[in-house]
Amino acid sequence: MRKLSSKQAERVYDALQMFANASPNHWDREEFIYHFSVLHDTSDQFKVKCMDGSSRTVHCLGDHEIRLEGKGSDRVNPLITRILTEAK
Repeated sequence: MRKLSSKQAERVYDALQMFANASPNHWDREEFIYHFSVLHDTSDQFKVKCMDGSSRTVHCLGDHEIRLEGKGSDRVNPLITRILTEAK
């Protein structure tokens, strides 16, 4: 998996907070950013901690291709695509 920049990971998490009810907790946010922008050889999946208790998973499908699976994915996935294509 090719890593995202910290800025991209922050913007993706912002979209998850706004439209998928991701936790606003600072440490949950930092864990997501660290997973996708700092660590190497990590899993291509990340379980997002959400405020409503629903299960949501972020999948990295390839180089700069990330998708949310779960509630809110229809609103978040187009935003993620836009965030990642703006950086190219």
